Amino acid sequence: MKKGTGKRTIITKNTRYLFCFAGPACIYMGIIAVYPILYNFYLMFRNMSTRNFMNHQFVGLDTIKELLDKGVIWTAAYNTVLFTVVCTVIQFVIGFAFAMLLSRKFCMAKLSKSLLLVSWLIPMTVTGILFKFIFQTDSGILNFILQQMGVVHSPVEWLTSERTAIWCIIAANCWVGIPFDMVLLSTGLANIPENVLESASIDGAGRIQRFLHITLPMLRPTMYSILILGVIYTFKVFDLVQVMTGGGPVNATEMLSTYAYKLGFREFNFSQASVVANFMFILLFIVGVIYLRFVNDDEVIE
Repeated sequence: MKKGTGKRTIITKNTRYLFCFAGPACIYMGIIAVYPILYNFYLMFRNMSTRNFMNHQFVGLDTIKELLDKGVIWTAAYNTVLFTVVCTVIQFVIGFAFAMLLSRKFCMAKLSKSLLLVSWLIPMTVTGILFKFIFQTDSGILNFILQQMGVVHSPVEWLTSERTAIWCIIAANCWVGIPFDMVLLSTGLANIPENVLESASIDGAGRIQRFLHITLPMLRPTMYSILILGVIYTFKVFDLVQVMTGGGPVNATEMLSTYAYKLGFREFNFSQASVVANFMFILLFIVGVIYLRFVNDDEVIE
């Protein structure tokens, strides 16, 4: 009986310590993360705005129907998906190319890598201002260079044209994201054992064969992480779009994040803003589940 009592005492003490250390963190996460998510889903079915902030009512699916009738959410969703896919692919491909190049040993490799990191270290708002100045119609650097070279005869409306505005933002976002992919891929390449590559070379494997059958398989976990992080960071981009175009012209660069901001803090329709925010949350949650599925399948194969 004494031994059993002693064990129960130890378990009780361990449980108390567990609650003492984990309890505050759980409470913090509940207030900061869980509660806002649940409250957002609650607002979806209300008609909360500045007009009825204190006495909003349950309206069912009417808020969602009103938002869908506006049609802007479909444009914002299309722009967001296009922006995310194009940026993620370009950043990954160019970042991989830079990582492979800088993995070779030459005198300027470390300096080149440090210089390439500068664009990633600059705040996104500053990047937006910089590229807005580059793409300005009348006083932009790009139009000045193109006119001096004789490529164009009149200034191109980069940011005010529906056809080119989103591609300008894509260029700015890729300028920021490429160094991030490069650093992670460089780390992955550095972790590949040299003796494995040397053994393959001795066995007669060429560069392409070593790349396809050794480098890529060993980089697979790193590539999964880079792609999922790229999708998440790009999908929720806000400050870059807000600074460069504000979602214009004529919603040509409207993203789900900027549209949620406009609904919530310009039109003060908090219920419709919560619908857009929840839509983003669900999409990113699906992306996260797919990522975990790929990672688990990869671990099983290994």
